[in-house]
Amino acid sequence: MSVVTRFAPSPTGRLHVGNIRTALHNYLFARKNGGKFILRIDDTDAERSTAEFDQAIRDDLEWMGLQPDLIVRQSERFAIYAAAAQKLRDEGRLYPCFETAEELGADQICNIYGATETYGNCCVTPCDWPLDRRMHSQGPPLPGMRLRIVDPETGRVLPAGETGLVEVGGHVTPGYAGATAAHNAAAFTADGYFRTGDLGFLDAQGDFRFVGRDAEIIKRGGINVSPAEVESLLLQYPGVAQAAVVGAAAGERGQAIVAFVVAHPGVSLDPDALREHCRRLAWSYKVPDHIEIRDALPVTETGKLFRRALRDQAQALAGDTGARSGRGLARGG
Repeated sequence: MSVVTRFAPSPTGRLHVGNIRTALHNYLFARKNGGKFILRIDDTDAERSTAEFDQAIRDDLEWMGLQPDLIVRQSERFAIYAAAAQKLRDEGRLYPCFETAEELGADQICNIYGATETYGNCCVTPCDWPLDRRMHSQGPPLPGMRLRIVDPETGRVLPAGETGLVEVGGHVTPGYAGATAAHNAAAFTADGYFRTGDLGFLDAQGDFRFVGRDAEIIKRGGINVSPAEVESLLLQYPGVAQAAVVGAAAGERGQAIVAFVVAHPGVSLDPDALREHCRRLAWSYKVPDHIEIRDALPVTETGKLFRRALRDQAQALAGDTGARSGRGLARGG
């Protein structure tokens, strides 16, 4: 058995901590199973590399780690993901990893939670848990890791079942260096916990459940709206390939919901029809105030959705619409 790990060099010449963790994991996996570990960092011809990758997965898949949202985007490059990604879009599911696992025959898929500052994963679902439990949580803290959920206003530690800000202690970085060291006081508590900026809760079994980024939660008319919920609604509409939702300042109402949607090739989408679709499936406060149809969504060097860029664009749209209408974005519900 050979375990091949391949990374294409980034424009900065650096590797993300996730790449390093993947390489170490694969190395240990190969050693444990008496196999050979091969690490490649190159920019091999993309078309040939894609074909080799696709065939290798079909012939001899043992283990693969990939973010769920990347599975959808990679479906345009790698045929192995296409059926799973299409099923995700058709059903409007938030977790394509399970459909992809089914297509690949990987029945021991795990859900994880972590960050660069926590040296990668800090919570992992055991692979032998029932699928439903793995699907709806990120698992308990790993040995040596501690999670606590605190009230965003008071900092009080919250009991099980209550959603708050996630703080992680244990095996975490002691702080940032260089120019970013100025952020240490805000990013770390006095007792060494890392303030993740995420919202989540611990259930009665001690499993962590991720809710969303605190900065991403949209405060609309005194009600918190999760972008993931609205994105799920949009993805259930026929012809929608991708959807991203952010908030934009909207005066007394707090924030407006702005959605950016990418259609399948050859499909024409109508924003009003999309809003009506959302209105049929959810409360009116979850209906986007503005829907912008785009050819593509911005992503970072590591392939993650670049929400900051979308927030800037959403604010520009809010300002432009407000200037023309005199009252901000048109209401969706």
